[in-house]
Amino acid sequence: RFWTRLPSKTVGLREDSLMSPKYLWAIVFLVLNAILLWVFFHSSSPVSTPVQNEKVSEDEIIFSDDFIELIFSPNDHSLVSLRNLHTDVNYLNSTFGQYSLWHATVSSKHGNATLLYSNDTSAITSYAIYTSPKLKEKTLSLNWKFNDSFDVTANITLDRKIGRTRWTINFSSSMEYSLWMISYPSLPNIVPEDQLLKTNQYGLIIPRTSSFQTDWPQGGVISMQFLAYLSANCGLYVATHDPLGYVKRFSNVYLLPNVDHPLGTLALSIVHFPDHTGKLGLGYSSPYQTILEVYNGDWWDASQIYRQWVLPNAIWCKQGNIRTRKNIPEWAEKIGLYVNPGY
Repeated sequence: RFWTRLPSKTVGLREDSLMSPKYLWAIVFLVLNAILLWVFFHSSSPVSTPVQNEKVSEDEIIFSDDFIELIFSPNDHSLVSLRNLHTDVNYLNSTFGQYSLWHATVSSKHGNATLLYSNDTSAITSYAIYTSPKLKEKTLSLNWKFNDSFDVTANITLDRKIGRTRWTINFSSSMEYSLWMISYPSLPNIVPEDQLLKTNQYGLIIPRTSSFQTDWPQGGVISMQFLAYLSANCGLYVATHDPLGYVKRFSNVYLLPNVDHPLGTLALSIVHFPDHTGKLGLGYSSPYQTILEVYNGDWWDASQIYRQWVLPNAIWCKQGNIRTRKNIPEWAEKIGLYVNPGY
């Protein structure tokens, strides 16, 4: 009874203390809400109106930064202009009158005939622009809906204001169709500049009127995944930054000049092949990025763009040079005779 009359000596928290459980839960709740709001406003989010540097009218969609400007048709989303804003060089022939963006070869389960679809085939089109302030990049997403047959979505991302655009494409199909190949980008109106850099074996600068079409990987006509259109002190770098080495086709075809086009024009396309080609209902989503980048410099600067990507990323380069890497089998290091009959 004596102890029950004495004041308690137990150390505890008052009910109205800021460290009491009810206040602690309130503080945790406020902190979590602040974190969620920060993530929401700093992540990629679609914008309903054009962002800065994008102009949309009934005649064109302009997608640009301080270095590069892309102009698309609002109807079929063909690419009609690709300009280096520093040098004012437009790499697309504005007088050629023929524009494109992609072509897909498909077949129907009802027959063996192959069908060619493209961005100018009749379809319901739409587009959206996405921004990511955290990554300092923005993406133009173009969509074509072909009834219930298939949908195509092409995404072009402007990369950190360095004149680089990263291209991917998605193709979703119903079980009525099978996809064989898809060309993207497919540009039939490249202006033939002074020279063309082709990675033939060790690299080769060829005349602007040259044509070639070859699959990669193979070490003959094209040994690396890039080419470049060269003009005075600037160029257009075209590449696939594919670290795993998927099969793809590079095509550069020179179209003969005529009265309206005395220099002729170049048809550029990069052809991608889905896994299990020809399977009904097969879709395709780019497993790597295609790069179109305007730059200032010559063939050396174009090769440095590729080098900066390939050395730390490609599986055949990122383990270092042959002398120091550890994954070469002993039999290959001690081989007695090596013959290359290709030269």
